[in-house]
Amino acid sequence: MYERDHPYDYIVRGEYDKVAAARPQITHRSEIRPDGYYGISKAYGEAMGRFYQEQHGLSVICLRIGSVQR
Repeated sequence: MYERDHPYDYIVRGEYDKVAAARPQITHRSEIRPDGYYGISKAYGEAMGRFYQEQHGLSVICLRIGSVQR
């Protein structure tokens, strides 16, 4: 859902002249904000991986792939 917030909505629409040089960056520490059922299922998978890591010591890697706009 970050694409709905300023200044990211400008980036999605290609209005780069409206984007300030100094802007908050989305990082791996940013809150997850799924925008549909697929994103919700990815968040569920991350939570399940965390559970299995803590409960059973399983090594888990979750990769978040951002969206690419053309």
